Amino acid sequence: MATNSLTGILVVTLLANLCDARVLGDRNIPAATQKCPHLWKEYEDNCFLMYAIPASRADAKKECEEVQGGTLVAILTDRDDEFLESYWNQTSPFTTDIWIGLKRNPDNRDEFFWDNDVSLQHTNWIKGEPNDQDTEEDCVVYIRSKYNIGWNDRECYDYKYPFICMKPRV
Repeated sequence: MATNSLTGILVVTLLANLCDARVLGDRNIPAATQKCPHLWKEYEDNCFLMYAIPASRADAKKECEEVQGGTLVAILTDRDDEFLESYWNQTSPFTTDIWIGLKRNPDNRDEFFWDNDVSLQHTNWIKGEPNDQDTEEDCVVYIRSKYNIGWNDRECYDYKYPFICMKPRV
């Protein structure tokens, strides 16, 4: 069971023009009953939201972190990959590339890390990637075309793509 929980149960009673609200005891509500905000998609312990309007990597990261209280999407397992592809197809079927929350380690160009500080274990690089073309490809996009589906390292500043934010269920 996840460690997040809500405390207390609020009961609201409407009788004619009378509104009575009171807390009935201290009860832990398991995290499994916690939901995602409106328009967000629930998967395991997280919520996901697709932004179909292209943005720079910096603006996408800022939207996810500062506005939504999450991060750009992190793909930690094969199952996460499968979920993301399905969600992407449902929400934005004609989008070919999206920003994900993976970035090259500036201190070791052979390493990548997720924006949420989770270490990289699962990968889905397309053939020949990451190639760090011109030693400027520090960010990562998830691409799909009729020929490829997977990750590609890309310059952080010259492109705008749709993106997916993720955050824990609340």
